[in-house]
Amino acid sequence: MFMRRLSNTSLEKLGEGRFVDFLKENYVPKLSSVISFERFDYWLQDSESISYTGTLFYSKFKKSIYSEISEIRSRYNADDLNDYELKLIVTVLLNSSLLHFDDARGLHYNSESLNDLIIKTFNRNQDVNLVERINTKLVEIEN
Repeated sequence: MFMRRLSNTSLEKLGEGRFVDFLKENYVPKLSSVISFERFDYWLQDSESISYTGTLFYSKFKKSIYSEISEIRSRYNADDLNDYELKLIVTVLLNSSLLHFDDARGLHYNSESLNDLIIKTFNRNQDVNLVERINTKLVEIEN
């Protein structure tokens, strides 16, 4: 049930803007696919928390989502990014290896790993763009 609720997560709390609109269309609907039932079940079996499942897996995760999206928005000036760069961020956010679970924080993103992966992804993208521009210039020079 919580996985279905994740797909209905509201981002109203984050305000308005291009980045939030992009996430509403491209991130939120895919959010429940990030966590398999098997992984959820594994975390739940090993949990010794006295908190409700909804608190551990929905409320705390939603809080983590808000926190990470706010951080990304301010750090990368995300409302000014192009669609391709926004897709890169969504791809990183949907990477299930960045999700962690513990009894105190519930389901949450590993902030450090998330930021590192965004930086690596952006750097890789810039390298690819640079190579494409160099190749284009070489073709122009040859002609």
